[in-house]
Amino acid sequence: MTFNSVIEDIKIVIKSIGKRGLLPTLTMVWHEYSFDSKYGIRTKGRQAQNKGKLESTNSKGGKEYQGYSYFLFRKFMNRLAIDFSQSVFVDFGSGKGRVLIMASEYNFKRIIGLEYAEDLFLESQINIGSTKVNASNIHIEHEDAAAYSIPEDANVLFFFNPFDEKVMESVLKNVDASMERTPRKIYIVYTSPTFETCFDERGYEKVFELHNGAKNEGIIYRV
Repeated sequence: MTFNSVIEDIKIVIKSIGKRGLLPTLTMVWHEYSFDSKYGIRTKGRQAQNKGKLESTNSKGGKEYQGYSYFLFRKFMNRLAIDFSQSVFVDFGSGKGRVLIMASEYNFKRIIGLEYAEDLFLESQINIGSTKVNASNIHIEHEDAAAYSIPEDANVLFFFNPFDEKVMESVLKNVDASMERTPRKIYIVYTSPTFETCFDERGYEKVFELHNGAKNEGIIYRV
């Protein structure tokens, strides 16, 4: 851990206290460190994206990597009215693989990660390979999310505010197309929501919303 990373962590904590309050922030921080320690990996913190060799007009739409909260992830999963063993989970902007490892605790039928940044994609493969979880049902793709065809059996889609509005619109068009091909219930977990209008304009049903103080942690939509 470098001096700069420590300073960055302190800034994140201070910002979180201002929005969420002291106790919720301390709870989340404890879970942050315990998660990486539990699996012997390093997925917390932030990191700028490096697209690598994958070229796309959407390259500027991606945002920096930030590990998602283990504490909050469990809250959202516990609100899903699904049979996990018969469900397929897709993480858009899977980064270093943290959410994929979290999802593995819920016995999903399949877990798919999409990552545009080459360095994060490679690091996620290392993290998944070095954990004690059963990784046989985890598949990570180095791909542009806007060009990704949603699998016909995918029914849980996870977004940790991974890209801009333009890319989000493209992804949701792909979701709609998948629904037209194979009608089913799809749950979208949209955390740190920024572009809610993209979802609301489509008439997606909001079934759960989580707030911590002034912070909107996320929304579950049913398509």
